[in-house]
Amino acid sequence: GIIQVSAQLFCINNFHANPKVEHISNKFNKYVRPPNSAIWDQNTTAVHHLSSTSPQILSADPINQAWSDFNNFINSNLHHNEKCIMIAYNGEACNLRWLW
Repeated sequence: GIIQVSAQLFCINNFHANPKVEHISNKFNKYVRPPNSAIWDQNTTAVHHLSSTSPQILSADPINQAWSDFNNFINSNLHHNEKCIMIAYNGEACNLRWLW
């Protein structure tokens, strides 16, 4: 399952005339505590070095709280009628299946 939700925001100004990408300093990074029934695959943990006993995981919120916090982060950084493009690393092939 998902064990971390992270985001870095960027803004494109003067989109039609002279596009300029600006970095927004706000970042979102939260670890997620999977349910107790989660299966921890050795091949996966060898990549990120996290397990069910890692302090980051033990102190993390479950996905429903982390996802709510992520939505609040996005909404608090967008202005009224502003659009957002979200690019998800490994999203369609993996993580989106677990969210929906």
